[in-house]
Amino acid sequence: MLDSKLIRNVILIGFPLLIVLVILWAVFVKLPLPCAFYMTTGLYCPTCGATRAVISLLSGDVLNALKCNLIVALLFLPATIGAAILYLRILNGHSISIGKRSLRIAIIILTMFIVFGIIRNIPIEPFTFLVP
Repeated sequence: MLDSKLIRNVILIGFPLLIVLVILWAVFVKLPLPCAFYMTTGLYCPTCGATRAVISLLSGDVLNALKCNLIVALLFLPATIGAAILYLRILNGHSISIGKRSLRIAIIILTMFIVFGIIRNIPIEPFTFLVP
């Protein structure tokens, strides 16, 4: 079993490092990652265009972010704030537990992604707007 102090330290070091790497990638590389789901099935997954959406958001281009991936663009700020709050709680030594409220939020977000993944593959207007 993993030691909770080890997990805490990995999160405390890994989270800021991941944020720095994502920002460096977005600013300097600007190269979207290929989607294995799309390459295999020819269908757009709920996260197709997410990398381009985040790069656009970090560059200040909100309209392009919404075109690349509507749901990722809309959830980026709340997810970032939630991750920062979680990080600060861990940093201050609070225990992390998944309560009913957190589980409901996770189920709602998962449902949103599934529905988004389905409707963005409907090949008629207005759903074709959701294609990255």
